[in-house]
Amino acid sequence: MFYKSLFYLIVASHHTALLGFILSTPLVIIYEPIWISLPIVSWIIYLIFGKLECPFTLWENALRRKLGKPKIKTFIKHYYLSWRK
Repeated sequence: MFYKSLFYLIVASHHTALLGFILSTPLVIIYEPIWISLPIVSWIIYLIFGKLECPFTLWENALRRKLGKPKIKTFIKHYYLSWRK
């Protein structure tokens, strides 16, 4: 029961962090000068779509292993792009 609750907490936190990245990008573009917003926005886009190992995904895969669920490769592909299969 503890691992299942922790699993759902990590998944919800992951969705919240991703939503924060997506919502903060236009705000940075609107409220900051171009020499500040361009590097920040490019870094945010790299974090969202890059091939980085996200700590949330690593924790989620560890909990998935303990709960007997299959491992996921990337969070966005698993939760947001899986309907395209």
